[in-house]
Amino acid sequence: MSEIKSATDLENLFAKLLNKSTREVVGLFEFFEDEGHVIAVQPRKTYLEQKDWMAVFRCTKDLGGKVERDEDTGCWQFKFPKAPVAPKQDLVPSPEKPTSPSPSTQQEKPENPVAPGYYPEFPVDRILSPPFTFRHAIGEDIDTLMTEIEAAGMIIEPLIARPSKTVGHVEAGPGERRLLAARRLGMKTVPLIVREMDDVEFDRVRLLENLARKDLSDLELAHVLQYLLQKYPKEYPTQEALAQDFGKTQGWVAQHLAMLQLEKDEIITRVIKPEKLSEFQAREILAAPPEKRVEVAEKIAKHIEMEGEAPSAREIRKIVQPEIRVKCVRCGAPTLRPVEVDGQQYCQVCSAVVKPAPKPKAESVPKPLISRVEYESTTLEESPEPIDTGVIFECPECHETYTIIHVARGKHRFQPVTIMGDE
Repeated sequence: MSEIKSATDLENLFAKLLNKSTREVVGLFEFFEDEGHVIAVQPRKTYLEQKDWMAVFRCTKDLGGKVERDEDTGCWQFKFPKAPVAPKQDLVPSPEKPTSPSPSTQQEKPENPVAPGYYPEFPVDRILSPPFTFRHAIGEDIDTLMTEIEAAGMIIEPLIARPSKTVGHVEAGPGERRLLAARRLGMKTVPLIVREMDDVEFDRVRLLENLARKDLSDLELAHVLQYLLQKYPKEYPTQEALAQDFGKTQGWVAQHLAMLQLEKDEIITRVIKPEKLSEFQAREILAAPPEKRVEVAEKIAKHIEMEGEAPSAREIRKIVQPEIRVKCVRCGAPTLRPVEVDGQQYCQVCSAVVKPAPKPKAESVPKPLISRVEYESTTLEESPEPIDTGVIFECPECHETYTIIHVARGKHRFQPVTIMGDE
């Protein structure tokens, strides 16, 4: 086979070259089509013998292709030039959904013969992958999906796509994993819904579908948000505008975008894969000061080695900010929340037993107008001047105000109180 027109042709070529079945080949490589190329990607988790790898390498070179290694994922890519496809008869949608446009409309747009509508059996080799894939590891856990499709005997939920610039082809939207599973199972057709969508709506629908299914990791979601902000600055001039469009908050967008800093930190990426972290775990790691990153990374690596997974966000917080325990003076037990009593640190239980020493209260005795000794010794002859006791009361009848004047022992008189300003 000298010409490769689709991903299926490349799968058959590799199967013949490596003397394996098609199913074995799709388990070793991920096949998809790009503008002008048919690409086979060898995931890092797959193992290929050296003689088989060299056979694929030589075949790629003989057919005028390129062998490259992706700097981000470290996966080998074998790019083959795509042979031109002969024009095919236009596909006609099923009458269950909106039918194809009239012949006059098709003549006006001969460059896009795939009309919007529902196609119960659309050829797999005429479905192109989108230029920007939201998933970094789209092939992970694909075996489970393949088993479900085999058990059902079909793909139950149709894929969503939009017409492609390539004649007779469409560009896959929501449903990339179902498309990959169908290719690995050797399916020739899949159910498909074709809709007219511009770039903004196309990417928005893809992201909403992944958010609803919760299939994207937090790091993949961070890359998607950055992609939308950079590609559509007019529609999303700020993080808040992007958040409102997807029913989220600006803080939610900012916290996910902060995860991209982990990929730039070589200390962290050496011991842990950022794509395996949640946004909460990443937030706790980024809270560590730069000088403490090495210690945090070593403890996380040790936890992964012992437990087989990264520590939780709460455990990472304890690594970044270890809790300080204080020894109780009474029982000697360490405590996180000590209670201070008379300058000593106690635990919660002992603090309820140990009571602080009572503090002496200062007695405040009002100074009388006249002391008792002076009062008992004072007579009218000794103190001819009347004494104002300072006691004031108001008459309930006339509402006049009076003060009590001490005249002599047992003798008093009322004196009206004169207020300044009164006539």
